[in-house]
Amino acid sequence: MNQLEIKEVARTYLEKLRDLSGETTHLAVMDEEGVFYVDKIESVRSIRMDSYIGQRAPIHCTAVGKLLLAHQPAEKIHSLLLRELRQYTSHTIVDKEKLAEEFKKIRRQGFAFDNEELEIGLFCVAAPIRNYSGSVIAAVSSSGPGIRLTRSKIKELIPLVIKTAAEISVDLGIAYRKRSMSWREHAGFDYGPRA
Repeated sequence: MNQLEIKEVARTYLEKLRDLSGETTHLAVMDEEGVFYVDKIESVRSIRMDSYIGQRAPIHCTAVGKLLLAHQPAEKIHSLLLRELRQYTSHTIVDKEKLAEEFKKIRRQGFAFDNEELEIGLFCVAAPIRNYSGSVIAAVSSSGPGIRLTRSKIKELIPLVIKTAAEISVDLGIAYRKRSMSWREHAGFDYGPRA
């Protein structure tokens, strides 16, 4: 699936997550250089995360960056972490061993959290979007200021973000199967009688 197809499937879910959370939602993907936002649904509140579609996100100190990197092969993680890791705040993880532990935690718990690692006062939760074979191909996130994203609000937000990612993943799998079946039918494959 390409970015446009993922974006088309995800859009409605991003809007729903924004409406439920009241916070800005993002769809992010990874390429050879790192992570970037392919879609964004803005919070209606005046204090919100400042970002734009196409913007690159630091890979080591954003929830989407850490989540997508945590699900890459070891060689890709190693090559991306060869770069110098900029210290954005006192919370930014720049020690590569600590970051490796963070990746293990992300894979184990099924989501990533940005605890003011990019900017003081900004928090974010991200969860993986998977393709039909289970590979992580994108991330969905919800970001907002600490004045609203308190510890209890974040605990409420985590399952919403995970559920949104799971719903997008299911729809991507359905879209893939429909497209695949359509191609086979047009190519003249005969699978016999249908039940």
